[in-house]
Amino acid sequence: RVSIGGGAVDISAGSAGSALNMVGGFSSSDKGGSVKLSGGSAASGDGGELLLSSGSSALGNSGSVSLKSSESSSGSGVVTVASGSAVSAASGSLLLSTGNSVESSTGDIMLSVGSSVGQKVGDVSIMTGAGSSGGFV
Repeated sequence: RVSIGGGAVDISAGSAGSALNMVGGFSSSDKGGSVKLSGGSAASGDGGELLLSSGSSALGNSGSVSLKSSESSSGSGVVTVASGSAVSAASGSLLLSTGNSVESSTGDIMLSVGSSVGQKVGDVSIMTGAGSSGGFV
């Protein structure tokens, strides 16, 4: 176990395209180890942000960002993207957006359900919550 406390902490893989890997521990008979990234908590101000961003490039494309569960011979894990609940103010919004382009096409937004051989495939559902007004799709 490694614990680093106090002040800003920078972890760098160096230069020349070096990789930085964080991996939870392996288990042969139990659940594998988790990797948790969290912004800091605050007593009265806003909590810290968590930013996942790919690398930029001066001449090529920026790197991709993938958020997925791994393959499994049994069931694969669930991927959840959600804002937290709130009591006295609005909960956070969820924004799914492509970037702008000056000299080429913009990216697409695709919602896709996987294929199945011999079993029902999943649905794509867009639902709103219950409230006194709004909730349009």
